[in-house]
Amino acid sequence: MKTAQFKRDAEHQEQSRYDHLVTADGMVHRSLFTDPLIFEEEMRQIFGGTWVFLLHESEIPQANDFKCVTIGRRPLIVARDSDGVVRGMMNRCTHRGATVCQQEQGNARRFTCAYHGWTFGNNGDLLGVTFPKGYRREFDKAAHNLGKLPCLESYRGYVFGSLNPDVESLREWLGAASEMIDWSVDNLVTSKARVVKASSMVFNANWKLQSDNNGDMYHVPATHKSVAMMTQLRHGAGKALDHFDGDASDMYVKYYGHGHKLIDQTPAIESAWDRARPVPGRETYARALEQRIGKAEARKYLEMTGRAGINLVLYPNIIIAGAGSFIVSDILERFSDVELHFPFDVSHIESGNVLRRDHVLVQQSKDAHFIPYNKMGCATLARPNAVPAGAQF
Repeated sequence: MKTAQFKRDAEHQEQSRYDHLVTADGMVHRSLFTDPLIFEEEMRQIFGGTWVFLLHESEIPQANDFKCVTIGRRPLIVARDSDGVVRGMMNRCTHRGATVCQQEQGNARRFTCAYHGWTFGNNGDLLGVTFPKGYRREFDKAAHNLGKLPCLESYRGYVFGSLNPDVESLREWLGAASEMIDWSVDNLVTSKARVVKASSMVFNANWKLQSDNNGDMYHVPATHKSVAMMTQLRHGAGKALDHFDGDASDMYVKYYGHGHKLIDQTPAIESAWDRARPVPGRETYARALEQRIGKAEARKYLEMTGRAGINLVLYPNIIIAGAGSFIVSDILERFSDVELHFPFDVSHIESGNVLRRDHVLVQQSKDAHFIPYNKMGCATLARPNAVPAGAQF
């Protein structure tokens, strides 16, 4: 009892350390975005204490596929082992701490550390060491396996991990936000979709600004005003952002707890396809899709190519957006790395895939120039990843 009380008192003191930085009316002190000590604690308490998005299952579809990711600044390997089980392990050799896997993504049964040649299976087990006869007989290979992620769960294809062995279940953590994930997967993504990386950008600002911006509709009429005006002049009414009609639009923002929040623009968007800004070849690809699978079925795919009007922010590092796309934030010391991913249909519906790619990249090129900056920062859009039209991924 005394131990439990001591723990509760310690947690209360930890929380109260920052109470003075948040006023009763919700104003926060800028040090929450600039203080390096607070940043370090966020890496421990937030990224080290709760669920963090790792990848989508379709990014490692085959046995022995892997991808290197991070939880905060901790490097990990997420792999589908030979039995098809998805596993998470530290990308850090248990010998001298060197990075085990240098490749971002691929297919491998084992990983060999380039420093001293220790070899690990894609389940994290130590398989062999260089010059094994030089080790004492009592050397225990099992005691030198890669560190395993204590908690790893998946929901509707989205894989999350936690460094906290006592974290609540993923379903409890998601709460009511899972309903919007269900809606997105059931209505905006086909069963044969495979996620690919579309583009990435790095901006010099605190990681929380990405989450904050994607839960903010207030900025749209001002920050994106030039894009909205250009779109209306070129393409007329009913396109892109003109559903932001002052304060009269039928849209809303909802808070789910745990830092999760939703922007829902769908009440103001009758058709994502009709409202999307035109891209080169739009009509040609649409006609080709209609000729191949019929108008009714083609319409389902076309509706997936535009922005569906949702931003579901799952704190701390993923935003699930329209058309099944999602945005992942990584931590790079003082910088934040933002990656856009979106799904392709691997049933080889070439027209729908090209339209989906082009609409998403057009949207991303707009968003990249309007990241909210802090006093130190600016945003730079990296070159979009090359995605072959209609490629089988």
